Amino acid sequence: VKATQPTGFVPTEGVQQEESPPAPEPGPDDPDRPRRVLIAGDCNGKLDTLFRTVEVQVKRAGPFDFLLVVGQFLPSPEDDAGKQQSAPYLSGQKTVPIPTFFIDAGSADLATNHPDGVELATNLHYLGRRGINVIDGLRIVYLSGRTTGEGCTGIGEEDVAALVQGIKQCAGKVDLLVTAEWPTGVTGKLMPDCVPQLEADVLQQASSDLIADLAVRVEARYHVASSAAIFFARPPFQAVKHGHICRFVGLGPVGSKEKPRKWLHALKLVPAGEMTPEALRHRPADTTPCPLKAPEGFVPQGGVAPESSSADAPQSAPNGDNAPQESDSVFINGLPSNVDEASLRKVMNRFGTIQFMKVMKNSEGQASGNAIVRFARVEEAKEAVKGCTDLMVGRRKIWVRFDRNKRDKDPEGQPVAKKPKIDLAPHAGCWFCFANPNVEKHLIVSASAHAYVALAKGGIDRLHCMVLPTKHLPCFAQAPDDVQAAIHENVAKVSALFREADMDYALFERWIPMRNTQANHMQLHVVPVPQSRSSAARETLEESVKKAGLTLKRIDRISNLEDAVGDANYWYFAIPGDNSARGRTLEHYVVLGGRLPLNMGREVVCDLLGCAEKVDWRECQLTEEQETKAANVLRQTMKQLG
Repeated sequence: VKATQPTGFVPTEGVQQEESPPAPEPGPDDPDRPRRVLIAGDCNGKLDTLFRTVEVQVKRAGPFDFLLVVGQFLPSPEDDAGKQQSAPYLSGQKTVPIPTFFIDAGSADLATNHPDGVELATNLHYLGRRGINVIDGLRIVYLSGRTTGEGCTGIGEEDVAALVQGIKQCAGKVDLLVTAEWPTGVTGKLMPDCVPQLEADVLQQASSDLIADLAVRVEARYHVASSAAIFFARPPFQAVKHGHICRFVGLGPVGSKEKPRKWLHALKLVPAGEMTPEALRHRPADTTPCPLKAPEGFVPQGGVAPESSSADAPQSAPNGDNAPQESDSVFINGLPSNVDEASLRKVMNRFGTIQFMKVMKNSEGQASGNAIVRFARVEEAKEAVKGCTDLMVGRRKIWVRFDRNKRDKDPEGQPVAKKPKIDLAPHAGCWFCFANPNVEKHLIVSASAHAYVALAKGGIDRLHCMVLPTKHLPCFAQAPDDVQAAIHENVAKVSALFREADMDYALFERWIPMRNTQANHMQLHVVPVPQSRSSAARETLEESVKKAGLTLKRIDRISNLEDAVGDANYWYFAIPGDNSARGRTLEHYVVLGGRLPLNMGREVVCDLLGCAEKVDWRECQLTEEQETKAANVLRQTMKQLG
């Protein structure tokens, strides 16, 4: 099936992207262009609501290639309102505005009479009971029906077996899996604040072991389902067999008004068959192991096991390019900041006899999140590594790897954590290095020899800026004096702009080194804060740090950052403080501890501003035309202010 091609393409708001901010887009007829796909949850016959909303989204965000609807599409026999909405479209009286493809979990007659699919009206396609289809270059595996429920299309093991047999020739190259039910276990291996708010019995009823079995075998890059009736975009996880990145998106029912039940979502993706193996395996920093239970006899082949280290994960336990040699010592990462040796020893004793243990400290004497344990025998260390999938200290999951014994020695001659590699060379693949031929120059507001100001991509506010070094420097604490001075100067220019608008501001910077060194380019975010919200800044930050189980430390100024953090990972914040005779002060803080949240800065500021829906930058993107206009306004205003 070939969907209608769009007539144009521009980056838009609300489109979830897999990769970094895009290079100039290919034309609509280019096979390598990213496909723009809308996905929707249970429709239940509400076609008027569905298509009117889609038309608004198209006008707002530009054309999409097609719409994919999961769950129950047609109304139930007793749903008169749904029948009234759907009838004009099914009869052709009303036009379906976009190529639309759907599965249907509720219509047993549709699956029986049209098992291979049917076009019900122009632009309206029922995919069929089960199968594999290629739509506009995207390979889609679909399964209509549910494992339980009266009046629905029943599905069973024979359906899964048929689909698994059908994908053997395209293993590891499935773009989308669409089902009604969620896979059992998909909410596993997540921190508590990432788990959707669902009662256990509701989640159990919405989930299916059979769908989990199908999902882990198909290894689709995106799995979309709707049975839980809430929106849930799970952090990415790694496929067990082929090692590429997979995602799960749960959607609410069409017509829902509440944000937690969001029912329309947009994706932007290049077909897997047109991507390199390296691109498919590119792991975002928040990637988790696969949460789904592998079926019996399903063994990783040619891929990376779900617990393997990430090329783009926080660099707390460097592993190099090859798997570490087995030894009697293990390196532990992800410990909470308040851990002590006694509690850690209690957990690790279950694996064997401990000969030596060291919980590493930062310059403030607090636990850095890492530790080394040496057992009496290699077999005991192997058991500890094997048990890392469910190892907990308190309520926090920790990660265990073999220690490679290539670390520096402390004064007692014992190994300590190796410092992350710092690569200062310009990177052609870094979003923020001028050496990148695809750097988005229209976002740049001003530049000097050592630093520049750019409009933030997907900013919290139209005035949200970033101050960055022109060189590939990793963080402010490690920047030389002349670069720090240039950053100070640029922050002063941006803050003057905010003061002119009678607004305060907040700063945040993250230093969590990535093994992929091109990702280690310092970004100091500057976000305007309405004066009416400034008084809540300190309490908001304190509550966020407390919730994460981390340590908050106040410092005098940003120039004291290096002394305050030593070699530790950190979040830096500067927030509106108390009112004084000279106006509101700026208070400086660092957040230290074990496993720092990767998006903490944005989460804190969004909480302060009351805009939780803007936590994900991808949901806040503007078109290039809008970005250019916003950057020009900032540029002209800064020039006027001198």
